[in-house]
Amino acid sequence: MLALAVSFLPGCTISRTFSATTDCNYKRIKLQKWSQDSAQENGTIRVLLIHGMNNHPFGFAGRPELDGCTTYAELQQKLSGNLTLADRQRLRTRAIQSQFDYFIKRLASKLEVGEEAPADPKDFTIIRASDDGPALGYMFTRSFGATGPGHRALKFYIANWALGACVSKEQQFGGWAGTSKSEKLQGDRDFDSRLDKYRAAINKSLKWSTIDWGLGDAALYLSPTAGEKFRQVVSAGVQRLQSETGKRDRVAIVSASLGSTITLDTVSAMLDSAGVRSLFTRSDQFADYPKQPRAVFYMFANQFALLTLGRPPRERVNPLIQLDNALKNAGARTTVQIYAFTDPNDILSLPLNTKLDRVSICNVYVRNPGFTVGLFMHPGDAHANYEKNNHVIATLLNGPEKKPETPDDCLEARNSRAFP
Repeated sequence: MLALAVSFLPGCTISRTFSATTDCNYKRIKLQKWSQDSAQENGTIRVLLIHGMNNHPFGFAGRPELDGCTTYAELQQKLSGNLTLADRQRLRTRAIQSQFDYFIKRLASKLEVGEEAPADPKDFTIIRASDDGPALGYMFTRSFGATGPGHRALKFYIANWALGACVSKEQQFGGWAGTSKSEKLQGDRDFDSRLDKYRAAINKSLKWSTIDWGLGDAALYLSPTAGEKFRQVVSAGVQRLQSETGKRDRVAIVSASLGSTITLDTVSAMLDSAGVRSLFTRSDQFADYPKQPRAVFYMFANQFALLTLGRPPRERVNPLIQLDNALKNAGARTTVQIYAFTDPNDILSLPLNTKLDRVSICNVYVRNPGFTVGLFMHPGDAHANYEKNNHVIATLLNGPEKKPETPDDCLEARNSRAFP
C-alpha cells in the first residue's frame, strides 16, 4: 500500500520506452510504406479502431458527457430515438474529442497525408441489435487526404460499444443515487457514490479505475448476452470498413485491451462472409512478404489469458485459435500478422504465446508514458497509454525493431523530453 500511496505524490512522470521483438516471426510491415504506395497505386489506408475498458460513450474518465441526460439509461433512450441532423453533428463532435483523437492526429501527421476532410454530420451511425431495438453503440469515420494520383488517403473507422456496457453497470452498481441533478451533471463519479465518502482516497480511485471501468467491462463480456451486444457493434464496424475497401487498399485493425478479444471473436465469426474473408485470405499483390494479406492486426494491452481462462473447451478457449481454425477452414493461403503490444507494468496484459499455422504473432514490449516514482509505475497509465506512446507509433510506421533499446532513466527523459 505504501507504493500505491506514493503514486499520488510528485514523481517521475516521463515516458521510459524500450522494445523487444524476440520469440516471434519477424516481419516489418510498415504503414509508412503503405502510405507511399497508396499515392502511386491510387489506394487508401483504412484503419478500424476498437476501444477497450475504461471508455465512456462520450467524455473522459471521471468526466462523462451524457448530452444533457442524467443517467446512461436515459442517454441510451435518447440515442435510440429519432436524432436530428443537429443532434448527430453535436454527438459526432463529442465522439471525435473523446475517441482516439490524439492517436488519429498523430498517425495522420506522421504519414503526411492531406488535411482532414470536412465532417459530414450524417456520418454518425447508431448501432442497434435490431431496427427497433435499443442503441448498443455508435460508429463514425474520419478521412484525410484524397484518393488520386499523388495523394495519400487515410480513413479511420471508429466503433464504440461502451454505451450498452454503461447501462448494464449503472443498473448493477447503481447510478448517482442521493445526489442533486446539478451534481449528477458534473459527473465526478459515474456510479453509486453512497460509500465514496467512507473510502480512503486511493482505494476510491483504484475501485473506480479497476472495477467500475475496468474489470466490470470484462465481466460483462463474459456474459453471452452482453458479449454478443459488444460483438454486434464491432461487427458493424468491420462490415462498414469491408464494404468500402477496394483492391488497392490496405487495412489496419487497431484494438485495445478488452477490445482485442472482442475483435478477434467477431472477425472469426464473420469469415463466412466472402467480403470479410477476402481481407484475410487473399494475398496483397503489393506486399513486401509472400502470403501477406491486405489486413494486419495491432493489439494493445492484450487480456486473452484472463478472459479465456474460464471458457469451456467447446469454445476452443482462445480466440486466436478460433481465428486460426476459421482461416484454415476458409482455405486461406495467407498468414495474418498480429503485432501484440505489452507494457511489463500493465498488470492486465500478457504476451501472446500461442503457436499457430495461419496467424503469425510478434510480441512488442513497450514502456508507456505515465506516473512513475521509485519502484512503482501507476498500473492505470501502463494499461491505458499505448496510443500515446511514441514507440508504439514508430512501430506502426516502420515495423518493430530487432534489438531492444536501453530504457531511459527519468533524468535523461526530462532532459530530452522525448514524449511531449
